[in-house]
Amino acid sequence: SKTVDIAALAKRGIDDLPSLRSVVNRHIVPEKAMREILGTAQKEGRLTSTHVVARSGPASVLPSRHEDLLALAERILLLSELHDLLLCTWPEETEHVYVSGELLKHGIVSVKLLQELVLTDCPNLSTMHSKCLATVQREAVRQGKQSFLSQLAHRSALISAGSEPILFTAPHNIFLRRDGHPPHTLEEMTSWLAVELARELRASALCWSRAAQRRTELRFALGQRNKAVGQVDAVGQSLDPSNLDPNFLLPNELPDNMWFQKV
Repeated sequence: SKTVDIAALAKRGIDDLPSLRSVVNRHIVPEKAMREILGTAQKEGRLTSTHVVARSGPASVLPSRHEDLLALAERILLLSELHDLLLCTWPEETEHVYVSGELLKHGIVSVKLLQELVLTDCPNLSTMHSKCLATVQREAVRQGKQSFLSQLAHRSALISAGSEPILFTAPHNIFLRRDGHPPHTLEEMTSWLAVELARELRASALCWSRAAQRRTELRFALGQRNKAVGQVDAVGQSLDPSNLDPNFLLPNELPDNMWFQKV
């Protein structure tokens, strides 16, 4: 496998996990297929002309083998999940960066590895940091013990911003399967709109989690790659079968659907 040159990526403006994830996902999709996707989205008004396929710059410092690129994409997802967990305890950037750096020095690159960490192996952490990290570690262990149904429930979040009896929903901010039909395309910014409207009106919003959004974007990229090499219904088959479009369910599917349970 190829080592990723972080310094070279930073020189190209790719200096955080979201931007790296976006570039890697785009390189998983063949260039011709990506141009067709962006062209269609632009015609439908879902993208502006500023969205381009950046190939020439980052490609030279990313793994060239498909398997290595997928492995990198998966590591980014795991790091992002760890980042989200740490951010709940250390929202202030300086503290967050410091603790994240100490964990990375010890090879802690996922929530699962954090569960197994012996805190005394991180002597550079202050007493306060260690106590907070112990709390985060207990949460990581709790998440690891969740049942599949509990994991499904955490793919979406009900956000309360007040007591008004109004609910804004953003069911299409991830790629979703529709039985017997093409998958529903991601509608960018809809979660942000739902949350901002809820805050403005002191109401509530129901959205998919960032972790769910990130994972479906990778699965969509894989599906587009498989489609480009001739696999039938590759995009739909690549998406998680448990992520069904809430607006495209049969009546008998509603009671067990986690999204509608939160509604």
